[in-house]
Amino acid sequence: MRILSRTILSFRYHVLQSHRRDWRDFLGTTNPVAIALMAWMRIAPHDRWRVKAASLRLLVGARLSQSHQRIISQFVDVYVPPQAAEHAAFQAEVASFAMPQREAVMDIVTSWQREGRAEGRAEGLVEGKLRLLERQLMPKFGVLSDDVTARLTLLSSSQLTALGEALLDFTSLSDVERWLIAPPPPVNDDEDEDEADQADEADQADED
Repeated sequence: MRILSRTILSFRYHVLQSHRRDWRDFLGTTNPVAIALMAWMRIAPHDRWRVKAASLRLLVGARLSQSHQRIISQFVDVYVPPQAAEHAAFQAEVASFAMPQREAVMDIVTSWQREGRAEGRAEGLVEGKLRLLERQLMPKFGVLSDDVTARLTLLSSSQLTALGEALLDFTSLSDVERWLIAPPPPVNDDEDEDEADQADEADQADED
C-alpha cells in the first residue's frame, strides 16, 4: 500500500497450491500439516487408498497428542472418503505395516467406524421421532402442507419431543403452524446420544 508515494504496508507470501503437489514427495515427512494436506494434493483416482494408508502411517509415527492426531485423521477421512471398491486394497496395505504402526492405524480406522455408526443411530432416532409425530398429526389434522412438513424436518430431537407434548393441547393445524414459527430453542440431546452410545458399546462388546 502506498500513500503519497511512500510504502506504508508491504506483504510478501508464498502460495502453497497443495493440489498441484505430488503426495509421494511427502512420504517421509513428520510435519503434521503436510500429513494432513496429503489428502488435498494431486491424487490419481486409483491412488486414493494408498494416500489414505500412507497418511495414517505417517500420522501414527508423528509425536502428536491424541487430540491432534484425532483432528488430522478426521481431516484425512473427510477429504479421502472411503470407497467400497477400495476397501480390500486399503486393508491389505494396512496389514502390511509393521507393528506397532499397524495396530495404531487399525485403532484409528475402528474409531471412524464406531463414530459413523453412532452418528447414524443418532440420525435414525431423530428420523423415528419425526415419522411418529407425522403419524400423530395427520389423523388429527389431515394432510400436512409442504411448509409444515419442511419446518418439521428442521427440528432437533428435543424440539420434536416438545412438539409431541404440546400436540396434546392443540385443536387445529393452525396451532401447529404457530408453534413451528417460534419453537423453543433446541437443547442438548443427551438422551439420544446416550442411546446411540449404549448401542455402540453393545456392538463393541460383540466385536470383542
